[in-house]
Amino acid sequence: NDDKEKSIDATLTGRAKDIDGILGGALTQTMLENDRKFKGGAKCGSVTPTIRVYGNGQTRRYMLVGLGKIYSEESTDPTKCNELGRKVGSAVAAAIQSEKGIASCSVVLPRERFATSSSLSALSSAFTEKLYVDNRYRTGSNVKKETESIERVTLVIDEDAGTKNV
Repeated sequence: NDDKEKSIDATLTGRAKDIDGILGGALTQTMLENDRKFKGGAKCGSVTPTIRVYGNGQTRRYMLVGLGKIYSEESTDPTKCNELGRKVGSAVAAAIQSEKGIASCSVVLPRERFATSSSLSALSSAFTEKLYVDNRYRTGSNVKKETESIERVTLVIDEDAGTKNV
């Protein structure tokens, strides 16, 4: 059973660490409180609950997406790069679907894990596929609800972002 595995110690780095500092350690605290499911990000595609911060007339939402364990050969293996990109893209899209009223979002990605175009391509493909709903042949209760209008998604490639296994 995965829930009984020992948790992975992880620390935030790069922009994630900077944002955590601005939020008074809220990201780290959320990661620790949800360690049983999130496992310090060791499970690729796992997410923490959303942190909502209200200020200047708007609500900002923050969450962490697990990138899995780091293996040196993963950075060049096209299959592993595609798998990582697809899982992260699906997780981000699912988070947007579950939240109401998101018009834009930024996703900070560590360069060491998203150095190849194939991982970014897989991320964007999975993201788009997860948000798209084809209702052409559905009627009545079979019609699926579309995601509210997401206008902009910004991918930020950070030299030293995300979590590092300790």
